[in-house]
Amino acid sequence: MKTAILIPTFPKYRALAEHTGHEIRRYWSNCPDLFYAGCHGRRTAGWLVCLDETAPWIKILQEALHQLVVERGYENIYLILDDHPPLALCHEDHLNCTMPALLKELDATLIGLLGSDQGQGRVGEKLERSLYQIERIDSSYPYLFSLHPGLWNGKRLIEILNLTERYALEKGNALSPWSFEKTVQENHYLPEEYKKSCYRVCGSQMTVNRGKWSRLRRQWKLRMTAKRFGFNLFQDLEHWYEGPYPHIWSGIMRAGKFSDLYERVLMKFGDKGAKAAFVENCLTKNVRHLD
Repeated sequence: MKTAILIPTFPKYRALAEHTGHEIRRYWSNCPDLFYAGCHGRRTAGWLVCLDETAPWIKILQEALHQLVVERGYENIYLILDDHPPLALCHEDHLNCTMPALLKELDATLIGLLGSDQGQGRVGEKLERSLYQIERIDSSYPYLFSLHPGLWNGKRLIEILNLTERYALEKGNALSPWSFEKTVQENHYLPEEYKKSCYRVCGSQMTVNRGKWSRLRRQWKLRMTAKRFGFNLFQDLEHWYEGPYPHIWSGIMRAGKFSDLYERVLMKFGDKGAKAAFVENCLTKNVRHLD
C-alpha cells in the first residue's frame, strides 16, 4: 500500500506549510513521501505541479490528489492542513504500518488522528484492544469528515471532494476548507458506505511516550473531578492531543498570525525542539505574521 503525506496551502501560508513539513520530518523522521500543493515550487522540494495558485482550496486539493492517486498510484493519503504540525515525537510504527493496515482491514474511508479520548467525547463505537480501541464514528455525527490530520482512502477522498464541490456550487457555498467542513455536514449526497466507514484513533493507545501520557492522564482525572465542583484546572489540556501524531487540534494560527494558544500550549506540552524553534522564529525574530 503506497502512502503519501499531502499538505495543501496557498501562497500567503507557504512558509507555514514548509514549517509544518519540516516539523513532520523532525518528529516523524521515517515518514512517507511528503508533498505540498497550492503554490509553484521545485519538484525536488516536494511541490506538486500547481496550475493556478489562485484556485479555490477544493480545486487545489483535487488537482494534487489526481497527481498522487491517479497518476502516481498512492492509495492512502495523510491529509494535513498547513497549520497542524506535530509538536512532539510521533509513533512511526503506528503511522507507517498500523494505520494503513487498519484502513485496509476495516475498509475505512478515513481514520482521524484526533481521537475520542482526552476530553473529546465518544461519538461512536469503541473497537477492541486488538484494533487499538479506535472508534467507529456514528454516521450521523456532523463532523464525520473533519479536516483534522487523518489518513484517507485516496480514491474515496477524490469522490467526496467532487461530490461536495458539485453540491457546494448548487448551494452557493464557497470552496474553502472551512466551507468544505460546513457543506459536508449535509452529507446526504455521499455514498452510505463512506459515511459508515469513518474512524478515529484512541490516542492513549498509540502514543509513543507512555510516561508523558501517564502524567497527562493524572491531570485529566484531576481536571474532570474539579469541573464537577466548578473549578477549571489544566484548561490548556483541552487543546493538546497526545497520540501517534501529537498536535494542537485547533491549529496554530489565528487571523493570519501564530495564536497565543499555540505559544501557551506548546510551552506546557510540546517537545523542547519545537519550543526552541518557536522562540527563535516567533519571539526572537518577532515573526508572528505571515504577510
